[in-house]
Order: sequence, then C-alpha cells, then structure tokens
Amino acid sequence: MLLRFFKPRWQHPNAEIRLKAISAMDADTDQQNDILKSIVCNDEHPDVRFEALLKINDIDLIIGFGKERLQGNKHLSYQQHLCEQLCVTTNLADAQAAVALIGEQDLLLHLVIHAQNKAIAEAALAAIESEEALAAVIRSSQVAVSARRAAAKRIEDIELIERLAKELQGKDKQTYRTLKSKLDEHRAQQKQIEASHMAAEALVAKLEHLNSTEVTQHFEAKFLAFKKQWQTLLGQITNEDLIHSGEVALSQCDVRLTQLQQQQQAEAEQQEKLKLAQATHAEVLQNLTSLQQTLVEQLHNDFENSSLSQLTIELKTQLDALTL
Repeated sequence: MLLRFFKPRWQHPNAEIRLKAISAMDADTDQQNDILKSIVCNDEHPDVRFEALLKINDIDLIIGFGKERLQGNKHLSYQQHLCEQLCVTTNLADAQAAVALIGEQDLLLHLVIHAQNKAIAEAALAAIESEEALAAVIRSSQVAVSARRAAAKRIEDIELIERLAKELQGKDKQTYRTLKSKLDEHRAQQKQIEASHMAAEALVAKLEHLNSTEVTQHFEAKFLAFKKQWQTLLGQITNEDLIHSGEVALSQCDVRLTQLQQQQQAEAEQQEKLKLAQATHAEVLQNLTSLQQTLVEQLHNDFENSSLSQLTIELKTQLDALTL
C-alpha cells in the first residue's frame, strides 16, 4: 500500500531528483538496467533520458538515441559512450552490423579515429559516405596509415584529392602515393576522353560529308565502317552536344542509304524489264525472219499454194506485234 504513495526517486516529478537517482543506479544489475532503458525511452526530460543513456550498454538503443539533436559536450559524451560500448561488446558481429546502420558522418568519423577496436574502426570507415569525412580521416594523425590509404582510395573529388596530395606531400608518403596515383589515373582518363572527343568530332564531319556528297560509290561500306567507329567511341564521349551531333549524322546517313538502296532496286527492276523487252523483241525478229524465209521458199515452190495465205496472216501478226 505504501508503494502507491512513495514512488522511487527515478519517478519523482522533479527532474533534478530523477537525475540524482539515475546517477546512483547500477546498470550491471538486470532490474536497474531495465529501469534505465525504460527511462531512456519514456522520460519526458531530455537531460534525464541522456543521463540514463550514459549508464546502459544496449548498442541499438544508444545508436537510436543518436537521432536526437545533441549539442556541445552532450554530443561528445554521446560519441565517447557509444565508442566505448562498441569496443567492449562481446558480440563483435552485431556491433559491426550496428555501425553499418549509423548514418551520422561525424559519429562514424569519431569511431574511426577513437575506437580502440580495429574491426569497429574499419566498419565505421566502410560506412562513411561523405568525402569530407574521408578527408578528415586522411588528415588525422591518430588513424593508422592503412586506414588513411583506404580512405584515400574512396575519394573521387579531384579537387579534394589535389588539396590532400599537397597537404600530405613529404608527410605521409604512402597515402600521398595513393592520392598521386588517383590523380595520374584521372589525368590519363582525361587525355583519353579528349582524344576520343577529337576522333568523334572528325568522325561526325566525315558522316556529314558522306551524307552531302554526290559521290555515292561505296556509300554503304563507308557508312557501316563509320557507324562501327562511332559505336566504339560512344562509351568514351561525355559531351552531350557531340553525342547528339553524331546520332543526327548517323540517322541522316541511314536515311540516305535506304533511299540509295531503293533507287538501286528500282534501277535493277527497270534494267530487268528492259532486258526482258529486248529478249522479246529479239524473239519476235527471229520469228519474223523465219517466217520471211519460209514465205520465200513457199513462193518459189508453189505460188498458188494454199498455205500462202496462212503464212501471210502469220507474217502480218508478227509485224503488228513488232510495231507495238
């Protein structure tokens, strides 16, 4: 009955009294650890929740609390507490998985620099997405060289790489060489892109000339060769205007090739008709000649032969066909 009137001090209406009660609690006991977790999740006062948080070792709960906006010393204390709990946990796999879910770049950076557990630091480094945070890792003398080199390999911003290379020259040879290698690779790629652009511009000019020239000999062979060259260059071109010009020139040549093929087909059909007409004409002439020869022979043999009239009819038919 008395419990209804005398609540524990951690449930007192006064936040200051609740804070003092929490500071006296021992999270190593299951009962008080459960109470502390309940306070973290449910207490209405942010200072009380934060004080309870610093007592518990529940990684998921600590990481979830990081979504609250913590400022100044609280933020630093929070980072240190999470770092300590991650490094002392007995379940390393779960700790690494939890680190991978942390989105706050400053917190991940803190873990990379301050975590005493190498696996935790590596997991935090792998979870960093911000290139500025990666640059901070590279600049930190507290981070192992291997971690600085790993961070250097992930940076893609060329201007940032150039700045870092200048800063590290003569100070961190291994990381500097990694950055220098990325710069050299980028410059080589830029030269290749420039060369590809020049080749593409020349190819577009050839396609445009092919489309406009009146000389159509070997048009299809030239077009197909140019098209193959363009397809090879296309993956190396970054200039959208140049790509558009090339595609337009290809399309125009493709249309003209179709027109030329249709024209060639029409000419071939016309030539075939002409050959057929010539063959028919020759056959008619041959028949006419044969009929004329037969008529002459018949005239010599028997001018009054009854077949004369028939030959005359056939001759007239052939002559009429010839004149058509």
